[in-house]
Amino acid sequence: MRRIEKAAIVLFSIVAFFTVGSDKSAFAQELPTPDRPVDNLSLGHPFWHRGAGLVYGSMALRNQNSYSVKDLIIACDFFDEWGNLVGRRATGIHRIFSPGRTWVSGIYLTLPSRNAQAGACRILSAQRVPPALVS
Repeated sequence: MRRIEKAAIVLFSIVAFFTVGSDKSAFAQELPTPDRPVDNLSLGHPFWHRGAGLVYGSMALRNQNSYSVKDLIIACDFFDEWGNLVGRRATGIHRIFSPGRTWVSGIYLTLPSRNAQAGACRILSAQRVPPALVS
């Protein structure tokens, strides 16, 4: 065999070895996907009131998990009168939410500026409730 043909065969063997060895699709199918409670939670449109440098509000929470969740952390955006983002605030809600829709009130956030308007909110984290704690 000529030298170029030998080099091509060696190169092809190396590429084939690393291509077959790096097939992550079969490996990824074997791994279980992590159960993230926050992926199946959503918030409805919030209703906000202002007072004493705070906004306090209420909103609907929908838990589409097959289990209860607790200790939610939600974050909300705040905008100025021109629609520019001026800040974000987060708060914790320490109660248990069963599957389904629940009305949540008593959410208090500080205003990032005097004229800021509260905008959309999202759930940052939640914990799964062990079945023994759910009545």
